[in-house]
Amino acid sequence: MENRTHRRSRAGPLRLPALSILLCTTLAVGSGAATNATAGSPGGVFVPIVFSTPETGLALGGTAILFRDVDLPGPGDHQGTDTLTVVGFYTTEDQYLASLSGQLHFAGGLWKVANTTTLSEFPRDFYGIGNRSSEAHETSYTPVRARNSLRLKRWLGGAWYGGGRWDALSLDIEDVEAGSKTEEYYQERDLALDVDAHGIGLEITRDTRSASFFPTTGSKTELSAVTYPEGLGAEQDFTLAELDHRFYWPLGEDVVLAVQALAEYASDEAPLPLLPQLGGSSLRGFYEGRYVDTALVSAQAEARFPITPRWRGALFLGAGEVAPRFSDLSRDHLKYAGGFGVRYVLQPDARIHLRLDFAYGQARGDAEGADGLAVYFNVGEAF
Repeated sequence: MENRTHRRSRAGPLRLPALSILLCTTLAVGSGAATNATAGSPGGVFVPIVFSTPETGLALGGTAILFRDVDLPGPGDHQGTDTLTVVGFYTTEDQYLASLSGQLHFAGGLWKVANTTTLSEFPRDFYGIGNRSSEAHETSYTPVRARNSLRLKRWLGGAWYGGGRWDALSLDIEDVEAGSKTEEYYQERDLALDVDAHGIGLEITRDTRSASFFPTTGSKTELSAVTYPEGLGAEQDFTLAELDHRFYWPLGEDVVLAVQALAEYASDEAPLPLLPQLGGSSLRGFYEGRYVDTALVSAQAEARFPITPRWRGALFLGAGEVAPRFSDLSRDHLKYAGGFGVRYVLQPDARIHLRLDFAYGQARGDAEGADGLAVYFNVGEAF
């Protein structure tokens, strides 16, 4: 889970207080005693979450991950991972996020079922639609969201799985300022600020990674498309689609180059929080949702290297852009970012890491770049 508290205040960019980072690191090291898993046996890790920002005040919560390696069908030694992940936190500003997700292989790995349930209420900043939206138009709104995504896929041969997807969505938009860009978006499309809808779609994946939490070789490709028709609750039909491709090259002893390419699409009638949002997990260095439109393309590359047996480092670069259509994408106002980070190995067998990244973003042309250093503190690799 990417830290959703990465928001900029009107006074400047987010900077996590050093005391908060040290406290969270101390708790994670002290209480992250996971089971010593061997291949095929279960393992797990629990990490308390403690952070503070001007927008949230003090936040408390935790992340728990259970995992088990499983053998998959097909030639070679294909392996997958059954997982169960719980994430939750609550802030002194009455904000919350809770998520329960899991993945299970059955029938000898011929079938795979996954489910994700998320409940959240969290303010967001919005600057308008387009790749040159201005900070002068910054407003905020609060999406209150309950979402469940169920996927059932069958082995198609090799490392491919494919199948169906069913999403249930309840979304209310609160705290909308009169005359704001948020209100303008909904009025122009004649959309209600609340929606209760179901979506049906397809999902295809191919996964040859050497491990789920810290792969050193292989790749993962995931293509999904979900449509929310009026007959299943949507006020107007809308569609969401995403292609996420990641690959990993070993460059030396325990040194890895990881690359991610991402493309997202949403039809024009989609609720505002569901539009492709550049920043955060798609481009560290920019506030998540700083640039929003119906089509998005981004890419990130990260070199991961050891420092000590329990500490690792990372250097990363990324770039991305949004546009009304993929054919409108160009480099004229391209956003790009770079940075560095450190990781602490919480669970050596599964290679689950505690991650701290520092990133800075800029933009070409008339687009506005980031205005300071962005800090990310979380469990697991960025991709």
